[in-house]
Amino acid sequence: RAKTQIAKQFVKFNERCTIRLLGDMRSYNYVIIPTHDFDHVEYQIRAIDFDQQCFEGNLKVYRPQFFKENFKMVQLVAEKLQENSIEQYRREERSLLAKRIINAQTRYKELMRCIL
Repeated sequence: RAKTQIAKQFVKFNERCTIRLLGDMRSYNYVIIPTHDFDHVEYQIRAIDFDQQCFEGNLKVYRPQFFKENFKMVQLVAEKLQENSIEQYRREERSLLAKRIINAQTRYKELMRCIL
């Protein structure tokens, strides 16, 4: 169960890095954070360094799956998840980010209304 959950989180992390332009997310630039609950452990993957948010022109730089240092994580995803599950997790992550963008626009408009 833990390996499957880590594989799922890596798929989502890979999607976040691509959308947010987090470059060079090799295995030493992110951490796996376990959060203990009563009867299970939740895992999340987070980038350590956010200073690299800029576009360099090569999309592969923003996809952790293409770095050889992450090969074991890619293997774990291939072993534990089916293709349709991978696509579902990618869509889930994109929709969460889209909601944040929409909410940010609404909050920005409300702040501007208060200032003016």
